[in-house]
Amino acid sequence: MASLKKIINQNTPRSFILAIDLLIALFSFGFANLVAEAITLQDIIFTDTVVAIVFVASLRLVGFLATQSYTDIIRYTSTQDAVRIFFAVAISTFLLLVFEGSYFYFTTLN
Repeated sequence: MASLKKIINQNTPRSFILAIDLLIALFSFGFANLVAEAITLQDIIFTDTVVAIVFVASLRLVGFLATQSYTDIIRYTSTQDAVRIFFAVAISTFLLLVFEGSYFYFTTLN
């Protein structure tokens, strides 16, 4: 078991860590979306949900790539990694709020 952990720590590609980060972010968004739709008792519109998931995934990817939070996260975990993850999520959340706010602003003008 110890040798398997050593192999994983030495050979884990960065893209795998990035994929795990994206999957966790998408699972969180999907679960929050389902809870919000269940509370308001609205029907889930599949196309709107897929568009929202793709949009959130692309913004989270930009945030993770901008901060490079996926590099060396397995081998050397420190508070600097926690700060990188925080900034990755903060950047992508800020971009999401800006895009969503401008979308609602321009669609309500009509």
